Amino acid sequence: MRKLSEKNVHLMFYFMPCFFFLSHTLNISTAHAFRCLPDQMSILLKLKKEFTLKSSPSFSVDGDDNASYPKTETWKAGHDCCDWDGVTCDMGTGHVVWLDLSNSWLEGPLSSNSSLFSLLHLQQLNLASNNFSLCLIPSEFGQLSRLTHLNLSYSRFSGNIPLEFSLLSKLVSLDLSDKNQENIGSLVINDLEKVVQNLTNLRELHLNMVDLSSSRLESLANLTSLASLSLSDCSLQGRFPKNLFLLPKVQVIDISFNGKLTGSLPDSIGKLVSSLTVLSLGVCSFSGKVPSSFGNLSRLTHLDLSFNNFTGQFPFTLGNLVRLRVLEFSNNHFSGEIPSSLGNLTQLNELDLSYNNFSGGIPSSLGQLKQMRVLDLSNNRIDGIIPSSLPVIPSLVALWMDNNQFTGSFDIHNISLSQLYLLSMSGNCLSGQIPKSISKFEGLGYLDLHSNNFGGVAELDNLTELCFTGHIPSTFGNLTELESLDLSTNNFSGRIPQQMTRLTFLAYLNLSQNHLTGPIPEGGQMETFSSSSFQGNPGLCGFQLSKKREGLGIPTSTYYDLKSAKSWFGFGWKEVVVGYGCGAVIGVILGNNMTPNWFFLLNKMHVVDVQNVVTFAM
Repeated sequence: MRKLSEKNVHLMFYFMPCFFFLSHTLNISTAHAFRCLPDQMSILLKLKKEFTLKSSPSFSVDGDDNASYPKTETWKAGHDCCDWDGVTCDMGTGHVVWLDLSNSWLEGPLSSNSSLFSLLHLQQLNLASNNFSLCLIPSEFGQLSRLTHLNLSYSRFSGNIPLEFSLLSKLVSLDLSDKNQENIGSLVINDLEKVVQNLTNLRELHLNMVDLSSSRLESLANLTSLASLSLSDCSLQGRFPKNLFLLPKVQVIDISFNGKLTGSLPDSIGKLVSSLTVLSLGVCSFSGKVPSSFGNLSRLTHLDLSFNNFTGQFPFTLGNLVRLRVLEFSNNHFSGEIPSSLGNLTQLNELDLSYNNFSGGIPSSLGQLKQMRVLDLSNNRIDGIIPSSLPVIPSLVALWMDNNQFTGSFDIHNISLSQLYLLSMSGNCLSGQIPKSISKFEGLGYLDLHSNNFGGVAELDNLTELCFTGHIPSTFGNLTELESLDLSTNNFSGRIPQQMTRLTFLAYLNLSQNHLTGPIPEGGQMETFSSSSFQGNPGLCGFQLSKKREGLGIPTSTYYDLKSAKSWFGFGWKEVVVGYGCGAVIGVILGNNMTPNWFFLLNKMHVVDVQNVVTFAM
């Protein structure tokens, strides 16, 4: 018994350190079970009371409705504030170090005595996409000296951005981007140099739609850590400093939509900058040639030089940019032939060379771009035969080839492989029969081949100016995705096929100035059109002839302008301006619950303006 007792004593001493450790751990756990400091909870509850909650979310930056909800609604006393929605605490001290109230439905002014400015340990603060009622940005933000990330974008602030922002020397990310559709209460920086003079750690600076018209940009060259610079639509003017293209760590430069901004691209850009992934200069006034050294920017994925005054030939070295997904060169003064080296860009989703002076033929290598969604070569001087492989690139959604000098017949094979929604080849010298197989394009919503030299009866949806004869084919009823149909000013005769009532997405119809006879079919969209859709056919009868013009549907329009926005196909342009004209379509059915599938690709679109006919926001 004695030996057993001694053994137990030895075991007790052996395990005693473990018992002390467990006891100490439990005590620590109990002491820190409630991590939130009382003063931090009090500050947050006061902050909650400073704002009302909107019944619907404010503008969402990312467009994700699930990310937009009233986060402060769940903040309640008696619960650990470090577990509240949008709140992150330092595990060691209990201080609030991260506050994310973006898309939180907050409404009301942010005052200079807000309890927010008592959270002196904040390192990251996100108030994006709320409604602060066009109040001034308080200068007290300068007290939050530990901030490394500050996002006040799209939150309806106004007035001058305070110089006290220069006190936030630890900032690595600053986003003050605005979204001022009403053109009132814009944010302004009168002296950018003073605001950023101490922000030498900045890696991201986003000031989209902030008025910088009085600011000089040269001071930004001192921000040598910048990786992302976004100054879109900032009313910039004068020459853009070349050295900003040469920031050593820059990955993204977006200075688009600054129409008075001039300058040229430095020849050395491809030699001195290796990190650039996005360069967006669209809708500015840059000029000169594109340096051949661009071919060395091997990480580039997005290049937008559209709507400028660039000249010269297309640099064949761009064929080296194998990561490129978006290439926008439209509305410039480029000339010469399209290089075959573009066929190397196998990751390309969008290629827009429209409204230039390109000539010669289309290189067959473009048919190798199997990831292409949008291809626009319209309004150039390109000639020769259209490669039959282009319309059936598997991922292609939209193809514009109009207003060139293409000749020969129009042949399409392997239609079953195509996802094509839009095909426009008007204004060329194409001849021969229009293939009846076009009616087998299951997803085709817009087809324009007018102003060519085709012969025979064609099965397509825009034959204006072609003077076709015969009956309207009943196979139109198979094109169930059609949203615009224009057969006006031809010599069609006979009855309107009853099968056209199957076109349930049809938003615009023009059968005027023909020789059609008999009753107008009833049912479906055919009952929504007015007399103007059928005028000039004295042999027609039906109740539609007594309807006023408002039943016409959305008028045809200069769709060639709509295409430049590319947000129509999921790309990120801000605004779509569609002029009233002929030979084109907007297939949006307002007031009709049968919205077509492609309409849901419009999640990036902000404005559609149809010459004062209709304006709406997405």
